[in-house]
Amino acid sequence: MRLKLIESMKNQRLTLAEIKGRMNALEDVLQTKEDAQDSRVINLQILKEQFKQLEEQLVQLQPLITNMEAGQAAMASRQVLMKSMALMQSLIMYLSEAAPFL
Repeated sequence: MRLKLIESMKNQRLTLAEIKGRMNALEDVLQTKEDAQDSRVINLQILKEQFKQLEEQLVQLQPLITNMEAGQAAMASRQVLMKSMALMQSLIMYLSEAAPFL
């Protein structure tokens, strides 16, 4: 692919310096796209870890909530719900940003 691109530029009678400049610019664009994809992968990994933590917290809270009074259980449920909503909102934002690349 790269060779065909260079041959095409050569057929356009570009100088060696111009070909090098264009190839360097292309390399920079490709590297920028790879870096952006790497950061998305990291964000996805962070979201996976947060989901796992949330699941563990829910498992730990279930026995505790059964022994609580109604008001205390409601407060604990609200706190977990808020964390869950924030996590879901992050996931929705991530998916909307990543949709063009999927």
